[in-house]
Parts: sequence; C-alpha cells; structure tokens
Amino acid sequence: MSAVERGILLASQECALGVSQPSGLLWYRSRVLAREGDLVWVECAPAAARELARARAPEVLVDTWHAADALYRVRARVASVEPAYTRLALRVLDVARIQRRAYFRVPLMRKAEDASLVDAGGATWSLKLLVRDLSAEGIGALTAMALRDDYERAPVVGDEIQFTLRLPGRPEPIHLRARLVRVSGALRSTAAIYEVGADFVALAPPTREELIHYALTVQYEYARRGLL
Repeated sequence: MSAVERGILLASQECALGVSQPSGLLWYRSRVLAREGDLVWVECAPAAARELARARAPEVLVDTWHAADALYRVRARVASVEPAYTRLALRVLDVARIQRRAYFRVPLMRKAEDASLVDAGGATWSLKLLVRDLSAEGIGALTAMALRDDYERAPVVGDEIQFTLRLPGRPEPIHLRARLVRVSGALRSTAAIYEVGADFVALAPPTREELIHYALTVQYEYARRGLL
C-alpha cells in the first residue's frame, strides 16, 4: 500500500462502501476500523457482507472525504468477510481523486435565521434568506431585501451576508458569514427576490467539518436511494 493510500484510509475515517448488486451499485455508510499490514478493515452492512462472502473475488468501492483536499475513491478487493458479517478486510487496488476541494453541493431548502447583509462601507441591511443548496465552501440561496427609507437596496457581488442556519438532524445552529460571488436579477416584478451564490468567510475548522459531514450524509443517502 502506497503512502497516499495509507494517508487516505485512516482508522475511524468515515466512508461509503459501494457494493455491486444485480440492480446496480448500492452504497452503504461505513467506517475504517483498523489497519493490519496491507489490509484495511471496514464496517459493512450484514446483508451486503453476506453477498460479498458468496461472491468470487469481489471488488468494492470506498469513497472517503478529506477536509480541504478531495473526495477519494478507492477500488479494493475483499480479502476476508468476518463470520458475524459486520466487517470486511479489503486490499486496495487503486485510488482516484474524484473532486478537488472535496465538497459536493447538496439540496437543502432551509430558511436562515437572523440574516443580514453588510456592504463594503459597513452598513447593515435586514435580509430574508432561503438556502437552497449547501457545501462546505458556500451556499446557493434566494434573498429578499427589506426596504429602508422607501429605497430598495439590491444585493451586489462583494456584499457579505451573515446568518444562522439549523441543519436537519443537528441540535445546534451554525452561525455563518459568506461573501456574494454571484447575483442574478430580481425573479419577480412584484417582489425583490434575488438568486445568489456565496462563499463562506472565516469558516472555523469544526464548522467546516460539520458541513462536510452533513453533505456526505445527504450525498450517500441520495446514492443509496438511487437518486444520483
């Protein structure tokens, strides 16, 4: 196993296990459990493990994330299936980098809380923000600007937005800052609704990890349901 491969499949690393089935490739949530020489032990759903135990020299795919780097896809041959059908020993065949910077964008459709826009001069404007998609790099959203002194202030590239977001299944809200990198014109003639894209600013490493984990969970769930 090369140094690159050893650095990718680390103990406790979350991953997704792709297993070939007659209906196509099915993905299961998994985790690297241990390393023994050139073997990598990973968790496996019992149903998938039983199928692999019956197959002849089966191969699987392992997708795993590395923050601020890439999503890696590992092709591996199953060397052993634990009798309890909950663990697999894999021998890595090759590794491919799937996407630079590692962060898939996933749909969200979530209303942000306490949203505001800050322009280059430091003026603050109240903002309604509907987050439509999310990655660990930024968001796509719809915005509605509030009126001030009967003047409608349109968002422009370079403005900063500040908001709080509650992710599904996460108990604590996340406080975020992002800079607008894309602004489309008002979508309705009767309301100041704009389509925007924004990149996160000064994102703390724990928050980045949480966003990666959320995107990973959604992506694997979509893959499991055959929606990708």
